[in-house]
Amino acid sequence: MPRKGGERCPKCGTVARVGQMFCGVCGERLAFCQACGATNLAWGTFCHYCGKALGVIGVGNSAPRIPSLAPLPPPRTNEEIDNLVFKYIEEHAGDISPSRASKELNISQGELSQSISRLQKSGLIQRETRPS
Repeated sequence: MPRKGGERCPKCGTVARVGQMFCGVCGERLAFCQACGATNLAWGTFCHYCGKALGVIGVGNSAPRIPSLAPLPPPRTNEEIDNLVFKYIEEHAGDISPSRASKELNISQGELSQSISRLQKSGLIQRETRPS
């Protein structure tokens, strides 16, 4: 039987806290099984431990409820994430908060950081240094 409160990310094994929606190490979105308490990757439709339909995002009893017939979409491609991030940066005139952007774009901060790096390498954006 899965442990309550000390669940681990199924992808990297990092301990997930109650209410956590993303793994703090690998950035994967997490889903909590109401039936048995196991932590799953959120785009799964059924619990990897008990086989019941997943219907709650995040870890623990404080997680928001979603209909069990509406699982999260599969992960986006890097190109899709880069397009979202680029558009977001344009809309905010290049001045963004990583934590706010990741919440508004519904991606982890790790995905945001990786996308910004790819956009910089491609020459689409430049990081400005502010005078101290």
